[in-house]
Amino acid sequence: MVRRVSQSGDVTQTNVFDLTKRGYNPNQVDGHVQALLSRVEVLEHAHRQEQQRADEAEAELTRVRNRPAEGDGQGEAAVQNGFGHRVERVLRVAEQEASNARATAAREASALMERTRKEAESHRQDIEQNLSARRAALDEEASRRRADLDERERELDEQASAAREEAEQTLAEARMGAEQITREAEAEAQRRREDTESIIRRRHTEAENELQRLKGLHDGVRTDLGRLLESLSGQLPNRDGQRHLAVAAAAADANTAVHPVHGDHGARIDEAGSS
Repeated sequence: MVRRVSQSGDVTQTNVFDLTKRGYNPNQVDGHVQALLSRVEVLEHAHRQEQQRADEAEAELTRVRNRPAEGDGQGEAAVQNGFGHRVERVLRVAEQEASNARATAAREASALMERTRKEAESHRQDIEQNLSARRAALDEEASRRRADLDERERELDEQASAAREEAEQTLAEARMGAEQITREAEAEAQRRREDTESIIRRRHTEAENELQRLKGLHDGVRTDLGRLLESLSGQLPNRDGQRHLAVAAAAADANTAVHPVHGDHGARIDEAGSS
């Protein structure tokens, strides 16, 4: 609220300043202060004029009082005394009016200066209060935003930490899974290798046994053939051609019985090795 002083000395209160984000509008405040200073200058000028008129009236009164008497005779003295009284009365009235004018001007100037000082002080306090309130609001807003930023930063840190822990856990699980798969694959390969080696050894042993059996069978056949040849030689001395044919046929049959078995056993060994 701003107090205005009218030409008659009345004081009015009006809202002349617009509130802005940082207090009152500085241009309006400066303009109002300049108007108050101009009003003070006008009143001071009026006071000086009243003072000058009072000084002139007082000087005129002094001149009249000090003016020498002119003319002789009682008639002239009476006229002069009557005129002097009137002049003195007028001068006293003028002096009183001048004194009153000086006092009024002084009171008005003093009152205006006091009102101006109080108004300026009130403006200053209003501006300071407004600025203080605005500063407090800005500080509160800054604190709130700082708290929001801190909370957001904390949330981002928590999210990043959770994502990092999840990634580490996933990586550890993947590593453990890969190691488990590797161990299982190695164990399976080892098992298959051992099974294959066992099969190969078993089939090799079987082949060796079969070979020994066939060799024994071959030796037995040869022995039987020998005995048969001797028997035939004693019984059929004149049939040498038939004897040789029988021996050749028996030998061929023996070879046919031995070689297919051996070849089939080698194929089984090769099959076990490839599996």
